[in-house]
Amino acid sequence: MRIRALIPNYLEELTILNRSPLTIRNIRGALNAMVLFLEEQGITELVQFNRDALHLFQEDLAYRLTAKGKQLSVSTREKYLCSVRGFARYLYATDYLTADLSKTITLPKQPKRLPKVILEYVEITKIMAARTCGHDGYRNRIILEILYDTGIRAAEMAAVKTGDLDIVNGYLTIRSGKGAKDRVVPMSSRVCGLIKTYLLMVDRP
Repeated sequence: MRIRALIPNYLEELTILNRSPLTIRNIRGALNAMVLFLEEQGITELVQFNRDALHLFQEDLAYRLTAKGKQLSVSTREKYLCSVRGFARYLYATDYLTADLSKTITLPKQPKRLPKVILEYVEITKIMAARTCGHDGYRNRIILEILYDTGIRAAEMAAVKTGDLDIVNGYLTIRSGKGAKDRVVPMSSRVCGLIKTYLLMVDRP
């Protein structure tokens, strides 16, 4: 049986599962691109559809260029491979394949990017000068100050305990941070002073 002949079956299954027309159209485009590439390599039959064939297609995507001569973006390659992964999973679930080839498909990693929007100094000053009345207001101010002063992640800040704050020596201990490792980050004397004031305000030891 030809690989191409099974694509309509899969798309019909997606229609039954109430996938959106746009989603189905995108999946159809990705699978047609895969089939065209494989056919150029002489791979047309289902018996030839294996791990090596999928890896060939993955490699082709890594070097494929757009009409403008640019390399495919990571997100585009990921969408193609997610479509192929779903197709392979369908073939295994319907007994067209004896092995689940979807597990052999590795998705490309998205590059880490800096935030597109970085606040100006004046904007940061306005945030820091926001209303700080009462315990909650002052606490929120402290949280912002620590985040800005140390550069830790929001999730790490949410896990900070009073015992992690060393305001005498100016250090903050992050428990199970990135890579599940503890680390110590310095805090400025100004932030340590604000923390001390807050702890006295709420009467915590």
